[in-house]
Formats: sequence, C-alpha cells, structure tokens
Amino acid sequence: MADSVIYAFSGSGNSLAVARDLAAALGAEVIMAARLAGEGPLPVDAGTVVLVFPLYDFKAPKMIE
Repeated sequence: MADSVIYAFSGSGNSLAVARDLAAALGAEVIMAARLAGEGPLPVDAGTVVLVFPLYDFKAPKMIE
C-alpha cells in the first residue's frame, strides 16, 4: 500500500500543477483520473488519498461526481 496517492483531473493544466506540487510535498504519486474513466470507482489503496479537480459552475466535473 502506498502512503499517499493523488488522483487528479485537469482541463487546462492548473489542477495538474497543484497536484504535482502536493505530490512533491507529500512524496505521493499522481494518477490522472481521466485514464481510469469507465473502469468504475477509483481504487483506494493508500493511507492518504487526495482528489484534485477544478470546479465548474461551483460543481465537480461530471467524471468526478
């Protein structure tokens, strides 16, 4: 089990930059959530799981909901 994992979704790259900064600070792995689309719920097998995504009209992107 990894200590920390960050699942990120980024349209313009801003959220990805935040995810990479967090990963550097936490020693975590960044996994792009879009690569796992259609595979069901995101696997949670780490001690710390962080989700990074932008808000659109004060809502999470459809793929994150």
